[in-house]
Amino acid sequence: MMQNINEINRLLLAISELSRGKNNAIPESTVIRQCKNIVLLGSLPDHKDTIDFCIELKIIRRENNRLKIEHLGKTLLDANPGKYYEFTENQKIIVAKEFILNRVFYTDIRKIIISFNANEELGTFVWSNSDGIPIEGNRDVLNLMMQLGILEKNGFILFVNQNYVSAMANLKGLEILSLKKLREILDKKIEVGNIAEDLIVLYERKRLESIGATEESKLVKKISDLNVSAGYDILSFDAKSSDLNYDRFIEAKGSSNNLISFEWSNNEMRKAKNLGIKYWIYFLGGVNDKKKSSEEKPFLIQDPYKTIFENPNFDFEYSGLKVKLKKPLEIIKID
Repeated sequence: MMQNINEINRLLLAISELSRGKNNAIPESTVIRQCKNIVLLGSLPDHKDTIDFCIELKIIRRENNRLKIEHLGKTLLDANPGKYYEFTENQKIIVAKEFILNRVFYTDIRKIIISFNANEELGTFVWSNSDGIPIEGNRDVLNLMMQLGILEKNGFILFVNQNYVSAMANLKGLEILSLKKLREILDKKIEVGNIAEDLIVLYERKRLESIGATEESKLVKKISDLNVSAGYDILSFDAKSSDLNYDRFIEAKGSSNNLISFEWSNNEMRKAKNLGIKYWIYFLGGVNDKKKSSEEKPFLIQDPYKTIFENPNFDFEYSGLKVKLKKPLEIIKID
């Protein structure tokens, strides 16, 4: 099995270069020779393992001993505009979803995650060397789960990344969902989130224009596509700014219904704590993924680390951290 996820980029870039961007099918032997010419981290792995892995995930396909990039492969190339050999964070997210849902790896992933225990305090599943329970399943699959960010390590402890807690709960049998249904849920969740971010950018620009901050409105910027680990999605301004330095950092949350309920990751909470009143959560309900619109206005929470934990109107459910508003309010803001 493929040992290093960076090999996917080596393979995709080799095929892309050989086809000169036209996505023609290239002889497999030619692709392998091209890959051997690209030394990555001083290693020359078995490229056939990479090819087989990418075919299984439908990143590429094989036709009469020729290789061609599939739609997923094109998406991965688009997520790597700098043509780096090291996998980008966006690429990891894209491949992780396909990896979890692939039937070939499903059994081994499930064997691995069965050894993990739910930790309510952390809001995730945890495995510790001190528990004395060995991790079952294929070690190569375990290695790829760590490289893709599905699992994270802290000393002798492994834990599930907050973004994959729901999927791992399903694998542990805590929720009975088919793979098809789980894929639909994950796809829709991502799509609704992306639409909400775009609509909130438009809302924020209009808000600034309405208070005379025209120049600032033009500089409102969505950064979630560029830096998924920033802890927020949008850079903006409170009002007119003399130096045009961003002073409002917005984490966008979206839902297809109007119930104010969202997941809040540890990274986002840490960033909210550090930024204080400069950090906002904008929740947009009623997102229609077909029309890519919403008739609702965003619900705004300023300084959420302080506001949410100190406000009795919110309940917490540890699945990551799920925040629910118990009764409607127009706005929660720090004066």
